[in-house]
Amino acid sequence: MAISKEQIFQVADELDAAGQNPTLAAVRKALDGGSYTTISEAMKEWRAAKAADATPIQEPPPPGVMDKLSEVGAEIWGVALELANGRLASEREGLEAARLEMEASRLEAVELADQLSADLDDSRNQVASLEGVAQELRAEVDDLKGRLTTATERATTAEARSGEMERRANDLRSELDRAHQEADKNRQALERVQEAAAKAADTHKAELAQAQADAKQAAKDHKTELAQSQADAKQAAKEYQEQVEALRAQHSQALESAQEAKAAAQAEAERLAAVNSSLESKQAQAEEKLAVLTGEVEKAGAERDSALASAATAREEAAVLRGRVEGLEIALSRGEKGDGSQK
Repeated sequence: MAISKEQIFQVADELDAAGQNPTLAAVRKALDGGSYTTISEAMKEWRAAKAADATPIQEPPPPGVMDKLSEVGAEIWGVALELANGRLASEREGLEAARLEMEASRLEAVELADQLSADLDDSRNQVASLEGVAQELRAEVDDLKGRLTTATERATTAEARSGEMERRANDLRSELDRAHQEADKNRQALERVQEAAAKAADTHKAELAQAQADAKQAAKDHKTELAQSQADAKQAAKEYQEQVEALRAQHSQALESAQEAKAAAQAEAERLAAVNSSLESKQAQAEEKLAVLTGEVEKAGAERDSALASAATAREEAAVLRGRVEGLEIALSRGEKGDGSQK
């Protein structure tokens, strides 16, 4: 919140009433902050108003004195010299007070400049510290990006292994299908043998007994072979099925591992993204604070320059007052010499 002149005047009056010197630093401390430029301009007005209130009232000589002067020139000249001397003494006192006030203002400006220089050094130190923090945050962001890349590569590798297991399972399924096809062919061969035996029995009734015996023997042999083939096929199918089930279990486990790795990688990626976002937010805040401190440093430098300019102006005004004092002393000296020559 901006500080008004009335607040500055009130604080200066309170410090003056308490017997304290209302310097810029004292007024700023009592106000809990504020711009030195605003306080300096307001204090100039306050000191000018106070000096105007302290100036004694001067009235022109009454008509009786003027009549007396016209009648008695020598006495009036003496009275005029006494009045001039009194006025000169008053002027000297006022000039001395003004000189002391200018000197106090100069010392106050120098003190303010020193304080602003110290504040400027503190701000620069804070800027350097924030630059170090920003550098550390950038390094941490780079490290997290590397970890995210590694996790992504691991997830890709797991997906490739899952694809390889799926291809092996497909190959075993193909082999099992071929085993079933072989069993079907053996069944078809048995059926053809049985049909041929039936036809031979119809055609050769005379040799029925022998044919039946031969057919029975052939059927028995074929049944034995068929049973063996079926047993072999069942065993092969069982072995293939066991391999397929084992591969399916491995494939399922690999899929679960891949899904878990993928989920872990996704969670790690989200966590790293959140950390990256947080770090970017912190970096933005650090850069924003750095910009604010830089602005305050520049503002402090401007206020220091303003304080130095005020000190230079005070020295110039003091020099002008010294010149006026010297001019009045010379005029008084000339007036005293003229009075002595007339006598």
